[in-house]
Amino acid sequence: PGRSSASLMAAVSRLRRRLLPRSRWRRRHAASGKFAAVRCAARRLRRWTRGRRQVHVVAMGLMGSGKSTLLRALAAAVGGRWVNQDEFWSEGRLAKAKLLESIRAHVSDVSAARPPCVLVDKINTLRSHRAEILDALQADGVDGEPPPVRLLLRFLHFADPPGRLGPAALAVCRSRIAARGPRHRSLTAGHPQLDAILHRAVAEFQAPSPQEISQFDAVVDIDLRLSAEIALARVVKELADRDWLPPEGLRAELGEAVCDAMAFERKLSGETSGGVSASPQEIVAHTAHRQSGEEATCLPLYWGVFFDSSASTCAILQRLGGELPEYFKVPSEPHVTLLYGGGAMRVDVAAKKLGMGAEEFAALRRQCEAAEGREVDLVVERVLHSPEISCAAVALPPDVPCANAVPHVTLAHSPQVG
Repeated sequence: PGRSSASLMAAVSRLRRRLLPRSRWRRRHAASGKFAAVRCAARRLRRWTRGRRQVHVVAMGLMGSGKSTLLRALAAAVGGRWVNQDEFWSEGRLAKAKLLESIRAHVSDVSAARPPCVLVDKINTLRSHRAEILDALQADGVDGEPPPVRLLLRFLHFADPPGRLGPAALAVCRSRIAARGPRHRSLTAGHPQLDAILHRAVAEFQAPSPQEISQFDAVVDIDLRLSAEIALARVVKELADRDWLPPEGLRAELGEAVCDAMAFERKLSGETSGGVSASPQEIVAHTAHRQSGEEATCLPLYWGVFFDSSASTCAILQRLGGELPEYFKVPSEPHVTLLYGGGAMRVDVAAKKLGMGAEEFAALRRQCEAAEGREVDLVVERVLHSPEISCAAVALPPDVPCANAVPHVTLAHSPQVG
């Protein structure tokens, strides 16, 4: 009396539950517990795999727009791998192939050192450039991991038409290249064709089509006038908002990461001669960029004989090169490569690339290291010209080691070779 039908049914239900034997109650209600466990496991799996998906960052912008500084700093902050074609410039015409090979290796890496982020540093102003990068990023991933996500990072001047490179971006990049002097592997302030290269890049620029954009999960425009610290904070925020940061978080403070990137650029400035030069020469080890924590294991990019920076040497090399085609590119730091290390982590890997044994490579390395800082004289034996390259074969002193069958200095080359 006084109870509603709903409360009576609830009371009957509780009474039936108490009257059921425990074994029958388990069989009837255990399913809901199993489903709850599955849901919980799925949530844990999503949390675990969310940060394990690899992030691909592809930069697009003019030379001097700040791509390398930002991407190097981002690599240090998230523990990613920075891949730049300039790091392979000593490979000549194989530079592009080596870049794409390096991208595929990082994407398909199944080891415990698989990078959470792959950052591709290249101007990518043409559709053909971006198509090659996207094709390399299509390499087979790791079984059991979620598909990668891709971010297109466009370095633009917001005074230019939206999504395009224009005169405003060109002016800023030109001034930055002039200010950085020799701090670059391929395009320095003293490059004779600097203005022509920049104007051609702007004139031939091809904006990404909607089909290209659809191959990226996100597109972020960076105003190239921003400081490196502000631009890095902007990119990290974009990654965090999309839950694309590694699960362990940042590996370095943003300010510290930017300082490391700029320190590398200052180091690069100290390693380059700042121009073309003559005898005497100095044997130096040209070191490759090392990721955080790898300083003790990476080999230098190469050991070589670099020319001094006198005006007489510049005149000598220009005279040796003769009249060059307009499309030829003059190296920013002419040199004679003695031994190529390629920034490899192990001696046997570097030796294999040169087709020699690890012991032979180690012996040459010891000789090069013993000769560091020494001044030597070179003798030009002959100059060779072709439609793609101009180089001078030289004779080294007998006690100077060289892994190349014909020691030589590249005087100029076509864009296809570089």
